[in-house]
Amino acid sequence: MDCRYIELKSVADERGTLHVAEEFADLPFELKRIFYVTDLVPGVERGHHAHRETHQAFFCVDGAAELRTQRPRSEVTVWRLDDPGRGVYLPPMTWAVFSAASPRALCLVLASTLYSPDDYIWDRHEFERTPAAPGR
Repeated sequence: MDCRYIELKSVADERGTLHVAEEFADLPFELKRIFYVTDLVPGVERGHHAHRETHQAFFCVDGAAELRTQRPRSEVTVWRLDDPGRGVYLPPMTWAVFSAASPRALCLVLASTLYSPDDYIWDRHEFERTPAAPGR
């Protein structure tokens, strides 16, 4: 399974816009963890790692961000995140780097696993040598 955009259901009226993400309907994984990154500074990168088992969905809920992903033996893909109702799905074994494209951007990440340091691959060379399991 490759990275792809995820479009959330959105309902807008005079009170604002509601964006909804439901596991298995909108997200291709069971949701176990939610985290967000605030006060992102344009040009400063975060990430620079992959996950062995974790599926993720990235959203920029305020401002704009850029997400660069790479799957094993594939080219780098650049994703623009500037719509809170549109995110990017990252399957396991996806190298990811993100940065703000606007001051004080706010990024939300939905993950399929609880935090485990053993799930992270921080070394780029190790990532490139690790084969992706079938179906990932």
